[in-house]
Amino acid sequence: MTTKMINFLKKYEIWVFLTLAPLLNFVITFVKSKGIIEFFPYTNGRFYALFFLLVFIVKITKGNEGIKNLFRPMAVWKVHPKWYLFSLLFAFTIGLITLAIKSIYHNDISFLQFQLYIPTLKFTLFLLSWAFLGEVVWIGYAVRVLSKKINSFLATQIIGFVWSLWWLPSVYINVGVIEDLPVWPLFLNMMGAAGMCAIV
Repeated sequence: MTTKMINFLKKYEIWVFLTLAPLLNFVITFVKSKGIIEFFPYTNGRFYALFFLLVFIVKITKGNEGIKNLFRPMAVWKVHPKWYLFSLLFAFTIGLITLAIKSIYHNDISFLQFQLYIPTLKFTLFLLSWAFLGEVVWIGYAVRVLSKKINSFLATQIIGFVWSLWWLPSVYINVGVIEDLPVWPLFLNMMGAAGMCAIV
């Protein structure tokens, strides 16, 4: 890699990452859609590919210290218990509110009938690993870095938009996402989640 390219990468690091991240998942999803890779490597691989893309960029721009800084926010565990409670109840509460609004709109309370799903230990571990990687990449890195350049809320909405673009190919082939998920709720969800991070 030439000095000119390294300098460009150092200057526009966050924007290079935000451009390459959705493109990377597009390529991985395209390969999956052609049957070249199976469900399991696709579902897990896209998260790890995203993470290693970030590590590669940060290694070039900031060296080993930059890589350590990616994980430093994860070492802070002494936070108020209300935030742990918030993190445990947030998704469930949003889902319940959504079902309640849908039931009122359709005048049909059967939407509120749901079964509690208890995932397997294997799936739970994979889910936690994806959440960990997403936390390091999108929130720990992207929001933190972009917030130094622009208003925090605007930064989170840009991240949320790019985050949605990253998910978009998976939604298009309907693999590894909520089945038949429309595009607009995807953007609403990811931009909302990112915006919430600015407030938190």
